[in-house]
Amino acid sequence: MTQQQRVLAWAGAVVGALSAGGLLAFVVARDLDTADQVASVLGALAGLAGLGVSVYALKRAAPQSAAASVTVSGVRAVGIGGSVTGNISTGDHNSTAPEPSRRPARRAPQPPPADAGGAVRVTGERSVAAGGYVVGDVSTGDGRTGPEVH
Repeated sequence: MTQQQRVLAWAGAVVGALSAGGLLAFVVARDLDTADQVASVLGALAGLAGLGVSVYALKRAAPQSAAASVTVSGVRAVGIGGSVTGNISTGDHNSTAPEPSRRPARRAPQPPPADAGGAVRVTGERSVAAGGYVVGDVSTGDGRTGPEVH
């Protein structure tokens, strides 16, 4: 929360407290029916103000970002403009899932960074680049082709 947002939040709280105190004083000085009418008008005004603030916040919070620019040059190269959840393999004979005995603990997906989805340039054979997070494994080499030795 920025300093400006903090000040606005406190100002709203103070205005609300003063309004409640003023309405209570109005009830004491006048009759309850008049106070009810005033409270109805103030409630309608507060609702309209809340609607205006909501519309402003929605318009402000939805910036339109440009599409990511992805340039790939290289045999079997992979370029992704945003985030990836899964495995990327550019080699031969690679399994997309590790052996059960070597399977890592499942990681919870993280939200993409605020600047995810930028320009990505990939050059070179079997190169991999992403403009955001990669949640998974990246393999650029060849898997085993012969009998395994344990």
